[in-house]
Amino acid sequence: MNGPAEVKALLDAASAQGATVLKPARKEFFGEFTAVHRAPVGAVWKPAAASKEDKRLVPGPPRPTGTAVCLGVAKPKASRAFHETPGMSVDRGYGDEFIDFTGADGVCRLGLLPREALAKDAGVDDHGDGLPGVVLTHTAATRDDVDTLLTAAAARADGQVTAGPIGPSRVTTPGTSPIPTATTGRSPRVA
Repeated sequence: MNGPAEVKALLDAASAQGATVLKPARKEFFGEFTAVHRAPVGAVWKPAAASKEDKRLVPGPPRPTGTAVCLGVAKPKASRAFHETPGMSVDRGYGDEFIDFTGADGVCRLGLLPREALAKDAGVDDHGDGLPGVVLTHTAATRDDVDTLLTAAAARADGQVTAGPIGPSRVTTPGTSPIPTATTGRSPRVA
């Protein structure tokens, strides 16, 4: 977002649609301006602006300037290897503290943090009671490409394939729930 007014406007709009405010809009220690809310479906959102000062009025509904998905995992370094296999590259990596993957234009970024740290940042319990699952997809040309990718990801991240050859494959990395990482036409369900 471009400034605090957009963060506040988005928080107000989300609240009007039934979202629960978990952290009110405020200036953070490192100069960002953020808020946190839980959507009625359970997803936790954290709108943020790099600037703590408004440079202009909000012309209409706020529009994000970028989107990031942050996953709370037990071991970010082990999960890093898994996500690098399909071609994601790390922009910033701080061991088991935080890993930020580079996003392509028009694609959201991916971040990995320890579960406890992400829960604290979002103002929620680290045992979770919100969104029950997440599906990450990677488009592959053929079923063989999917199987090759998942086998390589499992080997590189010390994970294991948890579904047989019929239907979508899934991989578990150390300290994470099974999440699909590739499909060839239909979205798999998380076990």
